[in-house]
Amino acid sequence: MSASEYPARAEQAFNRRDAESLAALWAPDFEYDGPGGERSTGRAAAIVRERALWAAFPDIRADLSRHLVAGERLVIEGRMCGTHGGSLRLGSTTVPASGRRIDVTFVALFRFVDGLVAHERVVYDRADLLVQLGVASAAEDR
Repeated sequence: MSASEYPARAEQAFNRRDAESLAALWAPDFEYDGPGGERSTGRAAAIVRERALWAAFPDIRADLSRHLVAGERLVIEGRMCGTHGGSLRLGSTTVPASGRRIDVTFVALFRFVDGLVAHERVVYDRADLLVQLGVASAAEDR
């Protein structure tokens, strides 16, 4: 698979809740770095993370249509929207289901090796997510 094929394939698999198809896009030693120092290695850990996200937001949908490819590198400006219907673990904190809708924009940086994702780094505004979940309040003066 080329880096340019990844966004459509990953979006379809994610939105279908097809963990096996997602895992097939990742190298066996796939590395993930996320906000708050979240790190994992391997397909199994990545599947656990995706399933936890689906459990926390049962109707979550990803839009990965905005992206840029440069050889074996890929940058996606994505968006995820859904309803917080289950517990969400953020680092050492668990946020109980709030029933609130979220709309989160993120940036993901990918490195490919031999046609598979070897590394993914995701960046999003965690404070904005917490405001949307009702856990934090927005600063009135910025």
